[in-house]
Amino acid sequence: MCTLCDRGKPQLHSTSRRNFLKGTAATGLAAGAMGLFGSSAEAQGHNVNPPPHTGTPGRRYVIRDAYVMTMEPGTPGANSTFGEFVEGDVLVNGKTIEAIGQNLSVGNATEIDARGKVVMPGFIDTHHHQAWTAIRSAIPDSILIDDGTGTASAEQNYFAHVLAGPTGTTGFARHYRPDDVYISELFGGLAQLDAGVTTVLDISQIHHSPQHSDAAINALRDAGRRAMLGYFESAGNVAGNQYPQDATRLAGVLSSDDLVGFIMGGEVYLGEPTYSAAWAIGRKLQVLIAAHILSPFGIRPILDDLAAGTGGVNNDIGLGPDNLFIHMTGMSDAGWNGVKNSGARVSIAFPIEMNMRHGMPPIIKMQQLGMEPSLSTDVETNMTADFFTQMRSAMTMQRLVINQTVLDSGPPAVNLPGRRSRRACRRFSMRAIANELTADIDKETVDRAALCHDQRCQAPAARQQDRVAQGRQGSRHHHSRRHQPQRVPHEQRAGRGGDDDGPDQRGDGDRRRQDPQVEGPAAGRQPGLAARAARGDARLPLHRGRRSAEPIPRKVAGETLTAANSQNCLGRVRQDSVTDQKAGPACSRPRLP
Repeated sequence: MCTLCDRGKPQLHSTSRRNFLKGTAATGLAAGAMGLFGSSAEAQGHNVNPPPHTGTPGRRYVIRDAYVMTMEPGTPGANSTFGEFVEGDVLVNGKTIEAIGQNLSVGNATEIDARGKVVMPGFIDTHHHQAWTAIRSAIPDSILIDDGTGTASAEQNYFAHVLAGPTGTTGFARHYRPDDVYISELFGGLAQLDAGVTTVLDISQIHHSPQHSDAAINALRDAGRRAMLGYFESAGNVAGNQYPQDATRLAGVLSSDDLVGFIMGGEVYLGEPTYSAAWAIGRKLQVLIAAHILSPFGIRPILDDLAAGTGGVNNDIGLGPDNLFIHMTGMSDAGWNGVKNSGARVSIAFPIEMNMRHGMPPIIKMQQLGMEPSLSTDVETNMTADFFTQMRSAMTMQRLVINQTVLDSGPPAVNLPGRRSRRACRRFSMRAIANELTADIDKETVDRAALCHDQRCQAPAARQQDRVAQGRQGSRHHHSRRHQPQRVPHEQRAGRGGDDDGPDQRGDGDRRRQDPQVEGPAAGRQPGLAARAARGDARLPLHRGRRSAEPIPRKVAGETLTAANSQNCLGRVRQDSVTDQKAGPACSRPRLP
């Protein structure tokens, strides 16, 4: 597989992994199936070798009993509307998928047991600098450029330490030999296959000579997956490089390749003469033209000119559907409108853009314009090339921006009443809240809750002054014995304080509007308990601690009340006095979300 491992001997591609992957990658077969050939599959007793002569015409095999994700909604026979088969089969003939379904009749096709595996289309990475695989994680804390902040991240910036820096004489890139390019490109491709990426646009700025470019092509071919060679500049403008004119030769070399294609790099930050020549060659060859477009390099006005059709040395270069722009952070509305209207495409590398101070990934802008980005891993010098990380980051960042926007704008103001505040009770409107929560509260429930609320607000003043519970916690004057009602006959407590504050009580209801706290010897008493019971009020102690949540039955006028049905009323956790039943029927208030 690797020309450097056994130099001078031809590769036997007919027996290599490349041919197998060539067939499967060409048909979009997922790298999930490739997991069958890993060590874990071998440990489970599965055959880890591809069927002999895989990819040759007439060679048939079937992947059995896998979780198959076709990514095609409405696939006939699928177990979901998204085209998924819980236990599906994939029949391959040569380089073509012949059938997807369940319990396929396949004749003498070789069978691969894929139970517990996922088969799906491979991921497509639309921007990966594979040449930096050999220096993976070299500068994990760096940002893109030295922005003058004097921080460690700025000091170890990517531009100076990987590319060539402002002087054009620094960085790893200029020291790459053709063999270094080959090893990095090959290992990067195989590592991505292992991560489920079956197609890549390789953007490697190491084209210091035709030999460097040929090494990159050989590695992409030997990796055995679909790839596009992005022919970008020689970082540092190393002497002897043939960029951009060597594009014509390279495009010709790849014109008949089944798996590896050609894309023209046209970085606008290289200056008008260079990018004008590169774009002209790309359009002459009728290939895609790719470029990094992002705010740290001051590219915004350049994109505005291109959007207006006045870019380049002759002010005549514009955007088109043959453009792929990477990052697109910090661009103007005029630039964005030009990209959308021209049909250009955008690739976003969410983790890298957030990590390396590229600017905010423009997912919201693209959604507003009705555009969809492709995802890319960018550089492994800073972050992983795992594609699940890209997807999770894209979803999380998009939700972050939306959620913060909602929080910044603020939800509609809804003033809920204080638990024991008569003033709040008077101005509180259940129907106003219901208007904000119509998705969760049906009309009948709203009307019933409003009726209960009106009855509560109109209750006699004497009953409004009653407190929610006998025992309360949370005050600085809390005494544990206060929550243990003393069964003392009322007559024995006559003259010992009653309901009023006595010499041993402190009438200092705190800011929670709690009852006056009991001090000294009176802490063990429950003043007014019997008197309130005589009035017919049903009182349920409220405990905020780890007390049992089981209902506590209380008899009132022949009716059993429990904590469960008492707590249904919003505002105060108690039942109305039986003496006030004339005000209306007892209510069971709904709990608002």
